[in-house]
Amino acid sequence: MIEIELGSVAEVSAGQSAPKKSEFSESGTPFIRAGSLKGLIEGQSESEFELISEETAKIKKLKLYPKGSILFAKSGMSATKGRIYSLKSPAYVVSHLAILLPKDNIDQSYLRLALNYFSPSKLIRDPAYPSISLKDIKKYRIPVPSNINDQKRIAYLLCKVESLILRRKNQLQELDELLQSVFFEMFGDPVQNNKQWNKKPLGMLLSQIDSGWSPKCESVPANNDQWGVLKLGAVTSGVFKQDENKAMLSNVAPKVQHEVKAGDLLFTRKNTYELVAATAFVHETRSKLLLPDLIFRLVIEDENEINPIYLWKLLSYPSQRKKIQSLAGGAAGSMPNISKANLNSALIPVPDIDLQLKFSEVVNKIEEIKNSYKVSLKDLELLSESLSHKAFKGELNLRNIPLTEVFDDKEELVEIVEDKPQFISKIDQGLGNLSANPLEKIDHFSKQLEQINRITKPFEQIDSLTRPIEQITKRLETIALPKMMLDFSKDKIRQKWLIKLLKDFLTDHDTTSLSLQDFWESAQNWISNFTSEDGENYCFSIEDYEVYKDFIFSELRNGVLLQEYEEVSNGIKFKVNKK
Repeated sequence: MIEIELGSVAEVSAGQSAPKKSEFSESGTPFIRAGSLKGLIEGQSESEFELISEETAKIKKLKLYPKGSILFAKSGMSATKGRIYSLKSPAYVVSHLAILLPKDNIDQSYLRLALNYFSPSKLIRDPAYPSISLKDIKKYRIPVPSNINDQKRIAYLLCKVESLILRRKNQLQELDELLQSVFFEMFGDPVQNNKQWNKKPLGMLLSQIDSGWSPKCESVPANNDQWGVLKLGAVTSGVFKQDENKAMLSNVAPKVQHEVKAGDLLFTRKNTYELVAATAFVHETRSKLLLPDLIFRLVIEDENEINPIYLWKLLSYPSQRKKIQSLAGGAAGSMPNISKANLNSALIPVPDIDLQLKFSEVVNKIEEIKNSYKVSLKDLELLSESLSHKAFKGELNLRNIPLTEVFDDKEELVEIVEDKPQFISKIDQGLGNLSANPLEKIDHFSKQLEQINRITKPFEQIDSLTRPIEQITKRLETIALPKMMLDFSKDKIRQKWLIKLLKDFLTDHDTTSLSLQDFWESAQNWISNFTSEDGENYCFSIEDYEVYKDFIFSELRNGVLLQEYEEVSNGIKFKVNKK
């Protein structure tokens, strides 16, 4: 491992001035801004951002940067964020971004990962006016293995963990979207009130709205034995974050009446227009945290009329929140503020309490799943930090990791092989002592990512969380994969593999009963691990389902399969006829 200046392994340049708003078009090539990086890193497609036509690009003399170019912000507050992104396709780039074009002596994925770990934001000289010069970027030194194959091995390992982290974050996002779908299916849009629920002013449902207190505080979070005051960030995301607090000064006595308790419903009364009116429910919290004066506590009068979990999700629902945000006032140049009087006047739908309680049960169930996902996400992030530390210090044993399976696009590789034990075991065979193998921990996490992929109806998705499909999923993961990637966009290939999955499972589990839906969902999980050239996950279609169903009924008619009624699930299942 040697330290090398970036200028010796990459061409360093900056982008160009952004065209006027009117010069963008509905189609064309993406134009990437500093503000685009967050969404891109989180998985958004480049084509979702502003597009420039070829004609406009020629007139503006814009330079087109190739796939694999590495971008990060070099000026403005974005430069402090440390966001590093590698282009998935050619794009035009704004002048606030630095662009690195990797040379032949460095692996592109390794360079991106090294910059993630050794953030160029360290080059900012004045935090008040964040800026990084191209000259300083060229001289910035990072550790690089002299053997490019070792660079590829490190990139493979770190990309694999990175992909697992992104997938876990996506699953958490999918659960949030699921809850919103459940809310809509049960209650409809709260503003349109198409289900004609009785509406009441919020103030009639609350006994009071508590204001907080904002004394002068330290700039650091409070220790567990210290008193602290919540920051707006504790509520802004819609999920309560107790770590978002500031320690109180030791010579200031706390006003304990403002202490936050489990069961509280918190509401941000003042913030930017986009962030005001955020609501979070406190499922649990550490002690000694106080409510600031920018956050209200909504105290419900009668929980037999309005359930706090329902009220939380109601106030968080996009159309309802937008309606509440419209109540904000404030002088020009100041942050929007929602007064108690205005908030009390907001009309909200009040469905039957039994329906609210049923919804609350669903929320609690999904929150429980989310909590377990958050724990594994934290473990993955710690694993990533540990592996990165060892990798960039040259302390990982890499020599036995084969290069035959490592492609240039590491992230694409990870998506293909992520949950394939056959592939992983092939690597493990050449590693000898597994205790010294960094893949061992990665694979431990990889095997956990099996649920919440692709189901359309929200109630069916909730039910599927408790269905006995784990055995099916595990078996499908061991199905031998084709040596060459197949084109699952073709109906015949997709349907052939669907029937193959079913036959292989029935052969190995001839005593197992399963329903049509159990196996169908497991098969959808399996095929969603494959992606098209456009980066979209494949899925089995309605036509595929008909082929699958016809095959089952044909086997039932021929006596190969038997039907049986299962009392627990109150449903029909089938299994192999062993006679």
